[in-house]
Amino acid sequence: NFKITGLASTADLRVGQAVSGTGIGAGAVITTILSGTSIMVSQASSAAATVADLSFSTGSALGTGPVSVGVNGTLGGEGTIMSLITVDGALMGGDGSAATGTTLFAAGGVSFADGSVIKLTLGAGNTHTSIDFTGGAVTFDLDQAFVLTNIQEGSYDNILLGVGGIDPGVNNWTYVDGLYEAVFSYDGANVDLNVTLVPEPSTALLIAAGGLVTLVFRRRLK
Repeated sequence: NFKITGLASTADLRVGQAVSGTGIGAGAVITTILSGTSIMVSQASSAAATVADLSFSTGSALGTGPVSVGVNGTLGGEGTIMSLITVDGALMGGDGSAATGTTLFAAGGVSFADGSVIKLTLGAGNTHTSIDFTGGAVTFDLDQAFVLTNIQEGSYDNILLGVGGIDPGVNNWTYVDGLYEAVFSYDGANVDLNVTLVPEPSTALLIAAGGLVTLVFRRRLK
């Protein structure tokens, strides 16, 4: 593998994408996204390979070797990866935009490191992207973090599929957002998501005050 550094951004790159350009070996694909500015490619490339020479194809590929995602990297799409994926950065269902019927298949197993992130996109009518782990063992971070693009209220079934026959500890999973509360649940095989809008502080105070008035009124009636 050959390391290419000095990229302006790796936000639009995905593991498995074919890359080409001056100094880049024929048939090269991205094997690892190391950071926001560097990647590894599969074919020997010269030191002359730079961001100015780099081009890539869209879509997804069938992974054939171990894949690692660096701390600042993201692996996503809707293809099938047959090899083991080690995630220090983020694993994403879909491409981060469309939310309907897009699934990333991780059939070779996935290991989520401490601080890793799962990225999904939500849409109207409870549509969402998914990650399917069927076919390989998966281990999650104890307090697995999520990024939910286009978050909105709703009940989203099977955001993660094939997680195994044991609850992966969804009660400890986290999503940080001051406007919404995301609650994960395990149904015996898959993980579901319920998103509700968090009441504004003033609304919450009014609700609490209303309950207090009701309680006092009932006591007076007694």
